[in-house]
Amino acid sequence: MQYARLLRVSNRYAEALAQLQAARSVDPASALVLSHLAWTYFVAGQMDSALVEMRHAVETDSTNLSTRYFAERVYLKSNRRAEAHAIAFGYPDGYGLAKTGDTVRARQLLHELDARPPAWGDETQRAMTYLGLGDTANALSALERASDAKELWLITSDLGDPAYDPIRASTRFGKLLERVGLAEYLATRTR
Repeated sequence: MQYARLLRVSNRYAEALAQLQAARSVDPASALVLSHLAWTYFVAGQMDSALVEMRHAVETDSTNLSTRYFAERVYLKSNRRAEAHAIAFGYPDGYGLAKTGDTVRARQLLHELDARPPAWGDETQRAMTYLGLGDTANALSALERASDAKELWLITSDLGDPAYDPIRASTRFGKLLERVGLAEYLATRTR
């Protein structure tokens, strides 16, 4: 599974899919494997397959965090906003809330982050919420602070996440990826 993730972030989708299909044959009831399989289909542009596999992952274990995260993104992209909102609200995830139109709850999450003592992961959550709200300047600032705090902001998904689309071409984001050692990856995504 980890090798498949490496292949996926290297844009080697066919090889990643082969590894994930092998993992599924070993453990067909793994929501983690199914959700990564769905996400790989998704970033490879195979939306029908992504939706089929995501349905299986959600049916297998709707509480799995990877399943929730990836399902929200897949449902958003396929205009299944009610399903995406249900996941985002139960999470809660500021990006998903904002993208499904629940900007009041997304902003409330930002206020809750500001009101509590800082914790590891807060800046990543802040950045994703700002991306959902369309506030790219604050999102980039939060990603820079997340990098300063050594938060692993790309650990959940990868740069194939459509959440990064609004900042993907920005010089500031390119410099941030350079700083964390991922500039080469960005170059392969834009070719």
